[in-house]
Amino acid sequence: MRRALAGIVVAVVIFVVTVVALLPTDRLVRLGIARAGLPPTMDLEFTGAELGWWSVTLRDARLERPSGHALLEAERLRIRPSLMGWLRDGTGRPWHVDATLCSGHAHGVVERHGDGTRIRAGWSTLDLAACVGPAMDAAPTGSTDGEATLEIGGGSLTGHGTLHLTDAAWQPAGLPRHLPIAADRATLDWHLATDRLHVDHLELGNRELTATAEGVVTLAPVARDAGLDLMLHIVPQPGMPQAHLDGLRSLPGSAPDRDGGRRFRLAGTLGTPYLARP
Repeated sequence: MRRALAGIVVAVVIFVVTVVALLPTDRLVRLGIARAGLPPTMDLEFTGAELGWWSVTLRDARLERPSGHALLEAERLRIRPSLMGWLRDGTGRPWHVDATLCSGHAHGVVERHGDGTRIRAGWSTLDLAACVGPAMDAAPTGSTDGEATLEIGGGSLTGHGTLHLTDAAWQPAGLPRHLPIAADRATLDWHLATDRLHVDHLELGNRELTATAEGVVTLAPVARDAGLDLMLHIVPQPGMPQAHLDGLRSLPGSAPDRDGGRRFRLAGTLGTPYLARP
């Protein structure tokens, strides 16, 4: 009896494995994603899919707007849906997501939020050049860690988060060569309202200067076209060379304050920024 039962179990296992191997995985995954109810402002594309134990792994995944502009690109994206989510409404939410991207790692949860969707995410050691370099004329360097929450529904996108930068540098064509945006460390607190990213507080520092900023970045389909309207306060440090200090003093901005700092308006676009009087 035991041998017969064992034989049945083995046969069932072989049958299940064979069926899974023959399933059109990519097509099934695309159907599942379509049923999951991604917001109409987003599409999820990928080059291949692999089914695991209650998970699916996508290769070369790309979350993009209908226009084709990428919001996120990942070498590997592993999604673990919820059984209760499938039983409740067929969406499988909440999804637990792990991604390998930009030479780093990210994780998050995609869940129901009223009639819309909420995404809670965190990331570590993402390479800035790999993440945003292809969309920029002058690619920033360094790495980033952080966390964010996005809420999508009713045709709107809102959110908030914190971004940390390490050993970051950026030298766009519109800024003076003697004043690169460089930071041994930097922290950005932000919130998002549809197409406007509000910089609540940005603080950065290096051996030559410290700086704080606040204002608004108006988002655009292409990163380099995002509009800038930020107020900067730059304070020189003892390590700033005299030539750089003279250059800072020559820029159009406010009169120096007690600690030698000056205020500027950072305007233009992310691809071609420029400094002006506040």
